[in-house]
Amino acid sequence: GVTLLNCSPGTVQVVRECGADEEIVDRTAEHAWVEMCADVVVPLSAMGFHLVVGIQGLHLTRPLPPGICLDGRSGGVVAVYSADDTFKRAKTSDAVTFCGQSLPSWLEARNLTAGDIWAEPEEAALATDLWAAQLFRKCGRPEDVEGYWDVSSFSRDDFLRSTRFSLKALNQSDSALQRD
Repeated sequence: GVTLLNCSPGTVQVVRECGADEEIVDRTAEHAWVEMCADVVVPLSAMGFHLVVGIQGLHLTRPLPPGICLDGRSGGVVAVYSADDTFKRAKTSDAVTFCGQSLPSWLEARNLTAGDIWAEPEEAALATDLWAAQLFRKCGRPEDVEGYWDVSSFSRDDFLRSTRFSLKALNQSDSALQRD
């Protein structure tokens, strides 16, 4: 199912993509939570868990992959991540998961390096603390969001030119209580 909480009435369209057998999808799909959203069109994968919070003015045409979450923050910043990501320091860079895949693979597919997402050279050399990685930015177009899971929508130049934030910085500068 999909639960809508404190969303602007009549402005949020969030539906699950139809699977081959809709009855099975209805019985086995993980839950999706949509909270504090307005002017949003977000198709969801047929089966995966999703969390969509605080999103304003985003209209996607393709479904979110299973597990992908959209976390809207002040200033139009959207933290895009997977429910399975490793936001606690990992033992090795290969053990870091971002958007449901290994971080080294995510970076390589987008022609990025650890130095592009960690401000501190020591952190970039380790590449094990996703919490401090500057991965999140203002997302004004659907492609800005989709590029996190679909490399064909990713613009390396736009990503590198934008002001980016870590989840640590977003949490320090933004209050869930104020957003509610």
